[in-house]
Amino acid sequence: IVALRKAAGASRASVAKQIHYARQSVGYWEAGAVQPCVDVIDAYARLFGHRLALGDSDRPIVAALRQARLDAGLTLTDVFIKLDCTLSTVSRWETGARGMTLTTASAYAALLGLALELRRVPDA
Repeated sequence: IVALRKAAGASRASVAKQIHYARQSVGYWEAGAVQPCVDVIDAYARLFGHRLALGDSDRPIVAALRQARLDAGLTLTDVFIKLDCTLSTVSRWETGARGMTLTTASAYAALLGLALELRRVPDA
């Protein structure tokens, strides 16, 4: 995503303003010091004509993960055991009450046999 920003000639400050975060936050994310939630990564990518995607789904990542879990016949309990977290945490990710980092979303996707991808958004 940093490469997309730099290729567009955009500053951290301009990205931060557009996604409603502090410039320092963008710097921390780009340096790998802090992981933003997948919704923030998706908003950042969309500024530059890309989006974070799960398989063929056009849904937001967390909604796509939930639907993929249901399609696979897995329960919240199955997920929390395999991801070594709590039932409450998985439930809160899926309801949007708690942000999900890219690392967690990638692990969740792998559990379902899927992968997250950065895709170009087709021109409208």
